[in-house]
Amino acid sequence: MIWMKNWKCPLKILLNNNFPPKISKIFDEIISKRKEIIKERTGIDFDPYLRKYPIEIDEAEVERVKLERSSKKENDIFDIKKSAAIQLNSIKQKAIKEVEDVIKFDYEFTLGSFAYEYELTEPEFSDEIKLKGALHLDLSLKKDNENIQKIDYELTKNENIALLTGANSGGKTTLLETLTQISIMAQMGLPVNAEHCESLQQKVKN
Repeated sequence: MIWMKNWKCPLKILLNNNFPPKISKIFDEIISKRKEIIKERTGIDFDPYLRKYPIEIDEAEVERVKLERSSKKENDIFDIKKSAAIQLNSIKQKAIKEVEDVIKFDYEFTLGSFAYEYELTEPEFSDEIKLKGALHLDLSLKKDNENIQKIDYELTKNENIALLTGANSGGKTTLLETLTQISIMAQMGLPVNAEHCESLQQKVKN
């Protein structure tokens, strides 16, 4: 009974010290097949097995390969980034110019569409305010409505004070908002919602 229980131990020691040729061949065949499977699944050709009975995994070798693969992956990523950076740098000025052209086109096209849709005109600058056929932007797209009236308004050097009166809902607020809209838009360099416009020149202090 005792001999039967411990017979594997001498066999294990014997095998690990010197494999018989037949067993060595079997080991080689098994390990070769497993290496092929590993290479097929991972693309890595290496031997992670310890030649001992029973076969064990060489954890140190596995960790070495993991570290090697990780380093290679990082190096590959770095090389890709470096290559991309070199290519992008070669077209940097061209790309900047094209982006600027696109932004300029977008601005001009949007401004042109806005001016066309609302029938805006280019303002003139003077020391007086003279508006003819001015209209609030909120009413511009409804100008065919017979109840909407366009505004003619002036503030000149000789007549530069105006007293605005009228009934509730008579258009006082709309008039002031229209004057404000046109003044702000003119100072921003935008076309204004009037058939003719002379707006005050904004003086900029140096």
